[in-house]
Amino acid sequence: MYFYGNLQGKLPIYLDVFLIFAAVVFILMYFQEKSGEVKVEKSNVIRYLTLNVVAGYSMVLLVASIYVFGVAGYGFDVFNYWLGIILMLFVSWFALFLFYKNEFDSENPNKAVNVIAIIIKLSAFGGLFYIRTVVPNTADEEKFITLSILINIAVDLLLVRSYFNYALYKSVKKDIENGVDD
Repeated sequence: MYFYGNLQGKLPIYLDVFLIFAAVVFILMYFQEKSGEVKVEKSNVIRYLTLNVVAGYSMVLLVASIYVFGVAGYGFDVFNYWLGIILMLFVSWFALFLFYKNEFDSENPNKAVNVIAIIIKLSAFGGLFYIRTVVPNTADEEKFITLSILINIAVDLLLVRSYFNYALYKSVKKDIENGVDD
């Protein structure tokens, strides 16, 4: 779409910066996954979790940003809509964080926290769908915002692995503190 639509020089600078940022994140993610070893140390677990979350949500934002590619050639200024998408993705991540933190970081997960997290997540999806309905479009580019909701669900499911790694770290740390030895 970038070359076919002759968008060189027409894209807003914020999108160029984000594309470079996403490329760097994906390269870092590649090297992290290529190493293949699981280290159960706090710094490694936090780095692994953070990089996976940033990479996952960058992928969702990349899909939603295809909308910007589509309308950029027609001169629309969609920066505020793009910021709205980022805000909704942040709210979506926050709901995921609440849910997984409650499930993986506590002895007795609180069901009310999970319900609140699900409501927040659905509100974020509703916000994305609302943005999708009000953005200017020329050839149904807004459908990529809808697609980003589906990608967001898939990314959330894939992030379970990262939170399992976090739970493993917490379990090993607790065993060490309690003197349990395998």
